[in-house]
Amino acid sequence: MSVRAARQSEGPGLLRTSYFCQMTTNNPRQLNVVMEMDANRAGKPERQNTVYKRYVLVIDVSSSMERVIDGQTTTLLQRMKAFTNLFIDKAKSTVLLGIVTFSKIAHVALGLTQMNKQGKIIAKAIVETLKVENATNISAGLFLALEMIEDRSHSRDSIIIFTDGEANCGITEAEPLITEYREKSQKGGESCVPLSAITVEGYLPGLLYEISYHLGSDAFYWVNVQTDFEADMMIPQIIRDLTNITDVTVVATALEGAEIKPDPSYTDNEVETSIYIHSLPSDIKRNIYFCLQLPSNYKKLNGKMILRLDVRFVDETLNWRRFTDSIKLCLKPVQDEAKKQTLLCVSDTKTQKYRESVVAYVSCKNTLHTSWRYIGSCISKVYDEQCKRETLRYFTQMRECIKNEDTSKVTPGYEMTYKTIEGKIEEAARCLGEKNPYSQTFSNRAKNYLGHLQYAKVSILKARLADFAIKLWGGFAAMGSSFEKEMPTASGVFSSDLKQPFMHPIIEKKLVMFREALRTGVTTRKKLLFEGHNVILSETLKSKVVRANLLPSLLSNLGARPVNSATVVKGYDRNNRNVFMLCSQTDLNRRTQLFMDAVKHKIDIVSESYLQDCLAKDEVLKRADYLLC
Repeated sequence: MSVRAARQSEGPGLLRTSYFCQMTTNNPRQLNVVMEMDANRAGKPERQNTVYKRYVLVIDVSSSMERVIDGQTTTLLQRMKAFTNLFIDKAKSTVLLGIVTFSKIAHVALGLTQMNKQGKIIAKAIVETLKVENATNISAGLFLALEMIEDRSHSRDSIIIFTDGEANCGITEAEPLITEYREKSQKGGESCVPLSAITVEGYLPGLLYEISYHLGSDAFYWVNVQTDFEADMMIPQIIRDLTNITDVTVVATALEGAEIKPDPSYTDNEVETSIYIHSLPSDIKRNIYFCLQLPSNYKKLNGKMILRLDVRFVDETLNWRRFTDSIKLCLKPVQDEAKKQTLLCVSDTKTQKYRESVVAYVSCKNTLHTSWRYIGSCISKVYDEQCKRETLRYFTQMRECIKNEDTSKVTPGYEMTYKTIEGKIEEAARCLGEKNPYSQTFSNRAKNYLGHLQYAKVSILKARLADFAIKLWGGFAAMGSSFEKEMPTASGVFSSDLKQPFMHPIIEKKLVMFREALRTGVTTRKKLLFEGHNVILSETLKSKVVRANLLPSLLSNLGARPVNSATVVKGYDRNNRNVFMLCSQTDLNRRTQLFMDAVKHKIDIVSESYLQDCLAKDEVLKRADYLLC
């Protein structure tokens, strides 16, 4: 078997493709093919062809967003505001950002706004005004977001949706929602606007998972509330920043009587199949797996083209590019090449016999590559892809077990998957040698998969049946989608003791920076608005998050001294302009002890909107217009 890459109109190496093929005499008519795609980093497009990146954040503001989950100190809405402010802080000046909120109906909270200095100030001021309403109409939020980005001729567009609950009005079924989204999305261009879906525990997010699977190339994001999930929600932005190639379509056509099996377990074969990928980030490889069913006279096809792959994509300047690759069949056992390797000739008879049953070669542009290095890359790549699919199969099976509250298949399913992956590790070592670098790399990756499978099995067996749907289903959906899309998902989903399977170092480095920013309250503001001021916070404001910071930390960053009690501040009179109290409407209505102490000592009590307006205008405003009493 060989690969011939006959390329046409590819462009300047924007999208590289490689092929890894393998077959054995156990099933000589099944040729396993892995197509690897790798997007190169493109240079800056010419000024006249500047491509803007537009994001619409679609945020759930239903009443449940006021809840505090599992002992956390801040509500989901407060944490969403923290994420949104972090997103705004990290957005490049060429980014256009819009914000849509949805409950029973949807509203445009922020029209598309360029994220320059002034735009960020405006956006953050609006974020602070977000309040909860009622109901959950996911479809209304998505469709309003699409209306905002209807003209898509000069931009790359993305929608990021967060919800904490099941849709209970609007379109509540996945299939009609996906269909209408695609129809509305493609009115503004030839392709579908990619969607990233994020949610939390507390319900079974079947609808959100389905629209994430069909409408985007990201993994499904189920965030763990015990982590700094505001940073994890930045993964879509990081991925989009790395993306210059989108709308990748691969049409695979089987030739010479061969047929394509979309999956080894499928009974129906196809002559032609099409795969669509919304976006392909640079430096993050994406693999497509084919099982090619050869005709009974396959030996007569040796040297003939058996698979054509037509590739179409949008480049960094929003222009369409095309090229064609092809695969030719080459029947030659691996042992023929192994004999040329001095160190491998001493292998035992069983190993030699096994190598004689394996075919694994790669060629490019009419040149057949039969080196041991290419053989190693083929076998390890194909086995790795098969192990990923086995792992995905287990996660999918376990989602059904969780949904049905049935643990009977948890251990048997794990043992079958474990045995299959262990078998692939042994086969690779037998064929290539245990010390072969390709064999070792594959073995390490496969053992990582096994570690995560073990963690998943234990998680189910330890969980209470009552928690299955609300605690586990979303996490298993996230793990499965990460394997299916070969993309990272949020932390706190996979085992924390093991490396997340598809977490790229570039993304991981960014996330570390974002988590540090959340923890330390780093701010880019140089002007200390409230330097020298003593500020008392009413009870509910002490845990409020503003601009990715708890409010006390933000005030400290602005030069103020947060004060816990009115009784520890000296000089209680209205002439002391360096003392005031920020009070929420809730604490005002309750007449809390802290509020009454401030009244007693004649301290200015101002509404929390005072701080929001000062931040928006970047200056200290007169408090007289904000006094509550």
